[in-house]
Amino acid sequence: MMTTTLKAWCKVPPEAPEPIPRPHSKFVAEYVGRDAVAVRARRAGDTMDLLQIRRPALALLEVAAPRFQCLRMQLLASGGHKRDTRGEPRYSIRTFPVRFAFVEMARAWGEWKRSKPSCDCRLVVHVVDPSVYREFQSGRIDVLELLLCEGIRFGTEIIEGEVLVERRQFQKSETTKLETIVGELGLSVQHWAFELSPLTGIDETVGPTALSATLLGRSIRQLGVVPGSTVHFTRLRGKGASTRFVSTRNAAILLARDSPSRLSWKDGDDFDTLSLH
Repeated sequence: MMTTTLKAWCKVPPEAPEPIPRPHSKFVAEYVGRDAVAVRARRAGDTMDLLQIRRPALALLEVAAPRFQCLRMQLLASGGHKRDTRGEPRYSIRTFPVRFAFVEMARAWGEWKRSKPSCDCRLVVHVVDPSVYREFQSGRIDVLELLLCEGIRFGTEIIEGEVLVERRQFQKSETTKLETIVGELGLSVQHWAFELSPLTGIDETVGPTALSATLLGRSIRQLGVVPGSTVHFTRLRGKGASTRFVSTRNAAILLARDSPSRLSWKDGDDFDTLSLH
């Protein structure tokens, strides 16, 4: 596939010998005698990884952007099969929708342009997947935000007994720790588990993972959060009654796990508290 695309884009005769790439780094190799560069957006174990797209894209820009007026790219790490495909080799399994590959490439280009404002190179991304078109049309992908904003916009869901009870959206720096998000949601650490969608790679943990000091101390980037991700918090079973505050503009509602048998209001300075007994 790579050879076919390379020969078509570089107008190489079909009978020409196989082009040979010359490595620049672990991410980038340049084809000798052709205005073409190969990018490897994979983990060391040769598996696809959503977090291994932005760095290779930046490595490509470092090599090619100063030399060319226009770069034409396909979406990185966008081939392969979904995780539930059985019998497929590990290197061909992709755990995330294709749109996230575009998201990380757009962020790489925005980061590059902010650091090199004098560079007049243009980037053209060739998108052929209809699912990505639909994301543009629906407005779910905000290209200007990806290019101009360093923060990450992502969603959170709080799930109790398989019921979605709250959904919120955050805009945070990628260095923000998970502990900060948990605190802003008012969750008691010992009663909740963490799960991220989409998974960044095939080796990531599937299913909820109980919150721990190690997990809380990691940044959202380290955990794999990118623009458009959803962080799910699921209540652990058998942990006894616990409470959670859901803050609104003028009120805070105190929630309990068990069904209430009695309700009472307590007046506060700036809000009322509804106690569920």
